[in-house]
Amino acid sequence: MPAMPNWTQLCVLTVLALCQPSSQDELKLVQILFRHGDRAPTGPIPGFAKEEKPTDWPNGYGQLTTRGMNMHYNVGRYFRQRYIDQLKFVDANFNFRQTYVRSTDVDRTLMSAASQLSAWYTPATSPFNVSTLVWSPVPVHTVPKTTDRLLRTFDASSNPCARYGQIADDWDVSANYKAKLAEVLDEQACKAVGAPSSCTVAQFVDRISVLASIPDLELSGMWRVSDALLCRRQHDLAVPDWVTQDDNAAYKALRHIEDWGMYEMFDSPESRRLTGGIFIKQLLYNMHHVLKTKPNPFADNSLQEQPDGQDNLKLFLFSGHDTNVASVLEALETDHFRALAPPYASALLFETYQRPDGSIYIQLHYKNESALTAWQDDGVVLTIKGCSSSNCSLEDFTAATKAIVPKDINADCKAVSPKPASTSSPTTQGGNSSRPAHDDNLTGVILGVLLAALGVIVITYFVLRKRKSRAISYHAEALHRRLDVMEDEEDDEDVFTANVPNMPLYRSGRGSSLA
Repeated sequence: MPAMPNWTQLCVLTVLALCQPSSQDELKLVQILFRHGDRAPTGPIPGFAKEEKPTDWPNGYGQLTTRGMNMHYNVGRYFRQRYIDQLKFVDANFNFRQTYVRSTDVDRTLMSAASQLSAWYTPATSPFNVSTLVWSPVPVHTVPKTTDRLLRTFDASSNPCARYGQIADDWDVSANYKAKLAEVLDEQACKAVGAPSSCTVAQFVDRISVLASIPDLELSGMWRVSDALLCRRQHDLAVPDWVTQDDNAAYKALRHIEDWGMYEMFDSPESRRLTGGIFIKQLLYNMHHVLKTKPNPFADNSLQEQPDGQDNLKLFLFSGHDTNVASVLEALETDHFRALAPPYASALLFETYQRPDGSIYIQLHYKNESALTAWQDDGVVLTIKGCSSSNCSLEDFTAATKAIVPKDINADCKAVSPKPASTSSPTTQGGNSSRPAHDDNLTGVILGVLLAALGVIVITYFVLRKRKSRAISYHAEALHRRLDVMEDEEDDEDVFTANVPNMPLYRSGRGSSLA
């Protein structure tokens, strides 16, 4: 008797087949956003001094490692197979009229792009005098960090988008941040770091602060410890004993916190608009530019990626960071991939197709497998929230992203000034005087009372002197009671609460499980 078909597999294959572009559909544009490859930690952790050696990171902190170079060389091999060998989308040799490469102004992203491009474009003959060097240089464009609103708005140190900096500064007073601090962790993770059993995240952070020798470490800075441990483990370097106790319980808790924070930092409509939303606006501009839409509905003077004289561009490569990939995933609300931070060399592929009838649709691929052992994998086709299928029409894509695409990037990135105090505030009445306005009236009242009291005393003196019937006793509290009657009982306005900038709206948190 023949074996019955596996209906689950059959259904999956059927759905995937339906999602594949028709052979008659024309690929018009490819835009790829990827994270840099494996790197050294961004800096030393004082508490790891015993384990760290000068030879651990020969190229320096934050730099791309040889492993990271290999990752992106492999990613470039995959892209060459897909877009040059199979789809014949771009020329085998680099053509500046077809391809535009953009990176953040950081060594590891620039080097990742260069490593990847060395596999994209391998000319048949060397352009150099060295015959064994079959490689051709490809330009990689960048802009200073302080002006890079396309790929660096989340960077508080360079602050290219002042408004996002304000939002980031208020993160630690958000409801989700406070709820995370109160979350109870696994007992083994607590035990490994010497915290009370069933400790809260706040207690866990306090213990990590001690173990890592980072005074005043906060939840928002925990990624520094988690990241340093990840880097060391990836390179089989020594880590503190507490990291590996109880089946790496503390390390898993650290990774869980980092994964949560990666997406939580973009978990408000405004923060999504100022990060992933800006990038999506660039994508939409490029789509309409390729489609010759006049006028381009997403033209914006503050968009920086509008190369002059390159009207036939069809391939855009953007070399960035995990925060770039995460902010776009968060902006598109692809829930099933927002639990884990984007790994090294992960990539989002936006492919724009045109059907024979002229209709346009976008496919989004997420390539997040190991760039060392599974680089030939095609990744996963994502369905964007608001789209009826993974073949998302341009109209649906535009509608789905409307709320998070900024209309004017320059205007949206301006810092929001504190609200001015109300004009009815008692501290602002009476012109430039810093004294309350009712002080002048109060002074007149006091003077009148004193004069009246003096008159009473004089009259009383003569009356008593005349009658000589009793002595006079003057009580100071009589004057005090009189002033109490005249005191302004109107409540003063709290000018401090009036000067707090508007807080962004936060949705409920979304954290990954400990796995």
